[in-house]
Amino acid sequence: MLWVGEQRITSMAASTTLTVPGTSDGRADCAMVIAEDQAVRIRRDGTAPTAAVGFRLPTDTPIWLFDDLSNVKVIEETASASFFVMYYRR
Repeated sequence: MLWVGEQRITSMAASTTLTVPGTSDGRADCAMVIAEDQAVRIRRDGTAPTAAVGFRLPTDTPIWLFDDLSNVKVIEETASASFFVMYYRR
């Protein structure tokens, strides 16, 4: 895999879409994500999650996403969550 970029999202009071980077060789097609400070909710079908609906990602639990990353949306469960994303191209 080729590292393409990273993103830290700190303002997630409303549903937030990832900013998927690209390179001259192509766009990122997978990502490792982790919630920091507070749990977050993720939807991978383009639908906006809420603080109570969506896949719950607890803090300090990294997961890999192999979806259309432009459809991924995230929201904090409680205030002051941060979300870190490392983007890769396979």
